[in-house]
Amino acid sequence: MKTVPKILLTTIFLAHLALTGGNLLKNGDFEDAAGAAAWYVSCTGNGTGGISTGVAFEGQRSGFIRKLTDLGSHVSSIGQTVPCEPETEYFQSAWVKGGCTFFTYLFDAHGNYAGQGPAKIICNGNWRPVVNRFKVGKSIHSIQFRMERYGRGIPTEAWMDNAILARADEVPPPPGPVTDLVATLVNGAVTLEWTAPETTARLRFLVLRSRYPDLMETATPLAIAQDECRYVDSTIPADWPRVFYRVVPVDEWNQMGTSDAFREVRFTPALPTGRLVARAASPLEKTRLYTDIPETEAPATLNIELARYETEAMQLLFSAVGGPVNGVDVTVGDFTRDGAANGEAAPRFTVTLRRVDYVPVKYPNLPVEPGLMADPLSDWDRPVDIPEDATQAIWFEVATQSECLPGTYCASLSVVSEDGFALEIPVTVTVWDFELPLTPTFHTSYQIWGGPMFAKPFGLEPDSPEYVQLMKDAYEFLLQRRISPCDLPVPFDSPEAEKYFNDPRATDFRIPCGFWRDIDWKKFQRDADIARSAGVITKTYNYCWDEPVPAHYPHCRELYAKSHKLAPDVAFLLTEPPCEELKDHVDIWCPVLHEIEWDKATAACARGDHFWWYNCVGPIAPYPTYYIDDLGHAPRVLQWLQFKFGVEGNLYWCTNYWTTEDVWTNPATWGTANGEGFLFYPDKEKCGLVTSLRLEAIRDGNEDYEYLNLLATRLAKSMPPEIARARAAAMVEPVGAALTVWNRSPEAMLQHRRRIAQLIIQLGE
Repeated sequence: MKTVPKILLTTIFLAHLALTGGNLLKNGDFEDAAGAAAWYVSCTGNGTGGISTGVAFEGQRSGFIRKLTDLGSHVSSIGQTVPCEPETEYFQSAWVKGGCTFFTYLFDAHGNYAGQGPAKIICNGNWRPVVNRFKVGKSIHSIQFRMERYGRGIPTEAWMDNAILARADEVPPPPGPVTDLVATLVNGAVTLEWTAPETTARLRFLVLRSRYPDLMETATPLAIAQDECRYVDSTIPADWPRVFYRVVPVDEWNQMGTSDAFREVRFTPALPTGRLVARAASPLEKTRLYTDIPETEAPATLNIELARYETEAMQLLFSAVGGPVNGVDVTVGDFTRDGAANGEAAPRFTVTLRRVDYVPVKYPNLPVEPGLMADPLSDWDRPVDIPEDATQAIWFEVATQSECLPGTYCASLSVVSEDGFALEIPVTVTVWDFELPLTPTFHTSYQIWGGPMFAKPFGLEPDSPEYVQLMKDAYEFLLQRRISPCDLPVPFDSPEAEKYFNDPRATDFRIPCGFWRDIDWKKFQRDADIARSAGVITKTYNYCWDEPVPAHYPHCRELYAKSHKLAPDVAFLLTEPPCEELKDHVDIWCPVLHEIEWDKATAACARGDHFWWYNCVGPIAPYPTYYIDDLGHAPRVLQWLQFKFGVEGNLYWCTNYWTTEDVWTNPATWGTANGEGFLFYPDKEKCGLVTSLRLEAIRDGNEDYEYLNLLATRLAKSMPPEIARARAAAMVEPVGAALTVWNRSPEAMLQHRRRIAQLIIQLGE
């Protein structure tokens, strides 16, 4: 294939942009060494940034940032600020490689920060084009084009090339798809040929390849064809039975075209019916729909261990090898307890089967390829068809009751398919001889956003009877997972409120009085009086301002004073780290994870303040996140670390942030933060809620917290309570030592949970 020298291509592409007058950035290709001053660099600690020589998408140079793990490295960024026209739409793009956030800051006429444009979180080892479009408001007078990594202790390297900032009306539409894509197999090599879309823009073509059919246009390119509509692939792994290709055009504005062109090439014919392979996996394993299937086949068994009044699960993974397997169905037999006397009552636990479903993730936040990833857990209500080379996960869950007798229970799980497969899988449930408390020993506040956001996916009107019932269902949904929702599903003065006040599973209630500057203080005082009369005033808090900046601190002090004047027994919560400016004006400090300064948190707690934490969009890995594409035990480890550091509560800003048209088909609700702000899915067909792997992992983490607290309680019978708790907290170390230092092996977490359970049993009541 002919090639054009990269430096020449850069010159051609950027010369074309210069002729259009579109790019507002100076030295957007970073090739002008004398123009380096156009780009500012802002780094803390040992972070660095600037112009890199030798690493570039095209030419010889690119912009870069590098961030180390020292806690002083809070941010590393590179950017350029340009004037803009208010109330105008703008376009931002570049080729980006590495781990960073790609976005803009917005400033008013006085140079004051006034918000930011949409962000894309990038985590990839190869160059990819990235585009943001945004409209600035009437008060915005300058835009800061920005690539950064933010967060204490988060290392990174990232590069940016061919950066463009332009008025959106000067940018042509993105190219259409290539057509007439033909894939020809000759002597083990595949020749791809296609027709370019009609456009006046200069194009290059991303050639994408995968063994599996969930190949997305954002996958890492196999190659970039730049001068002809043809590519020869002679590097196909010998063990692939088939290969899939996409060809995606990209113009000189870094805009990707649509990727309708998709071809499959087979090397071995598909079988009419594949071979069904079953294996067990922990509840913390996230298995993609299309993933490599282990060659060795071990007998599948399900072994679950749990306490009384606990819920725990395992997964069964069914793979279709060599062809599809249709109509796979699963049923569970009756359980019997080892050594049970004749006539013993049925086990005091329930078994639930769920189907793991898969959602498309285009921009992963870990260094993995995009594709169909596991998250929703739907009811097991019908047999499933498993495509060739796919792996379907089944969720097997056991929930014990308080009266469940300890011991080992056995049953079998029957698997059949329309194609004639029949498997019997042994199931063992071991119930340990201790019980978790009904009332959580920690605080939570997870928000359910009502109104149109909650109602729209179901086609309901807010305040309709169906909507009201769904809000109650969502409240119960969280309580069942040891989570207190932020708000009651009914007004404080409702006759139904008493039922919710008296529910022992609920630990905290926000007094709803409005938010930001729109506070209804009469309603606040009335609801505080109701809570006081109901005997739950110690469970209440006032959360009416979010993430203030220093300019907001005087107003926050006023809010605290007003709140305490009207209801001095209602705690004032602020999502901000402890600081001197707000000392004695906050009862519950609740910072985002990466903003925590432990010395200040310790000092605040020593003077009687309370300390919670939360995550919201950021920080990203290696911090634990609730992202769909993060590790399966990332949500669960947060509760281990919560106990270790003595954090009293955990807040999450929204559990139903269903902002995309359909979170089942586009779960990127906030930039590229997949699953951010929602932990369950709307079931439109059944008008109900579907849980997720992430929400169940949070529930398991809440139960793990109770294990650690129970261990501390039993240790305290033979030593001072503070020493007992310190020893229990030390047990967390093999699982997690810090917010960015935790064991990436889910099996290590489960093994350590087992050790803690054994210690609890040994210590006795």
